[in-house]
Amino acid sequence: MQVWPESELCVGGVAVRDGRILLVKRVHKPAAGYWSIPGGRVEKGETLEEAVRREMLEECGVDVEVGDIVCVAEVLRDGKHYVIVDFYVEFKGEVRAGGDALDAAWIELKEASRREDVVESARELCRLLSETLSEGKILRSPYIKELFR
Repeated sequence: MQVWPESELCVGGVAVRDGRILLVKRVHKPAAGYWSIPGGRVEKGETLEEAVRREMLEECGVDVEVGDIVCVAEVLRDGKHYVIVDFYVEFKGEVRAGGDALDAAWIELKEASRREDVVESARELCRLLSETLSEGKILRSPYIKELFR
């Protein structure tokens, strides 16, 4: 059994419009130079929803409405263990790349699922979304919040 360092909790914002998904080209490791779902690490004291909003503002320059969980991905890369909770998001403005993103683009789901310059977890999500949407369904796992502050 391989021992991984401490896991990092991350979030992503999944925006789908007209059969296309919003992807960002990463500046930093992991996945520098690759396209992926916009998002990043959850900071100390943040809820998942707060982290999604912050990351989307930093990487895409827009505020978002956070919806249901699309999926949870586990990524083991470069000796690190990432647990990523991806949420559907609705934009409240025009997208522009910023912060940790070199670029942002709307890419057809089927194309994104085949491109080698898209990270593997995002390719798999695009494949699942494409299949689900072609059946007239929505890929969804509900997000249930219970906060005691």
